[in-house]
Amino acid sequence: GLVVLRLDQSNYLTLLEKAMIAGNPVLIEGVRDSLDPVLESLLSRQTVKKGRFTRLGDKLVEASPNFRLYLQTKASNPHYKPELVAQTTLVNFTVTEAGLEEQILAVVVRSEYPELEDQRASLLTAQNEAKIRLKELEDKLLTSLSANRGLASEASLTDIELIENLQATKLQIEQQVIQSIETERAINKKRDTYRPVASTA
Repeated sequence: GLVVLRLDQSNYLTLLEKAMIAGNPVLIEGVRDSLDPVLESLLSRQTVKKGRFTRLGDKLVEASPNFRLYLQTKASNPHYKPELVAQTTLVNFTVTEAGLEEQILAVVVRSEYPELEDQRASLLTAQNEAKIRLKELEDKLLTSLSANRGLASEASLTDIELIENLQATKLQIEQQVIQSIETERAINKKRDTYRPVASTA
């Protein structure tokens, strides 16, 4: 059955490991804005040894294909890192009038203009992927710079390539952001024509 855990439990990693092996679903309650770094490889679905094992802390755990992980927060408007948002599906169970209106609007627009909602969804996905790619490049650059810090006073060829790649990617992402803002405005303008229907519902 469902295994319910909290990150502040002393034995939560042991219980999580057992559930992964057995294929039981796990609900981690009371998640705050940041997660335990131990869970990162699990959330990003990083596997080793021919895709059979997942790193959980200092252990390699063979997770059952039936294993599922659910994270629950009581925060009304949680703000997570872009990597976490891209790796998970966020379901907001908070019921507000504005939230219901947005959900109904999405349903109405999807039935009238399915390509519009698809375009909006792919736009959000592209924005998240771009943020993740930029963060990965920045991390790679910082790691490389800190590793070469004591070796030479001048930047190595690899560092220069990383910096140029980072600048090019940053420029590309900025252009995508400008384009996505324009696209989002156009999408929202079309969506807003159906807002009275959503408000009435």
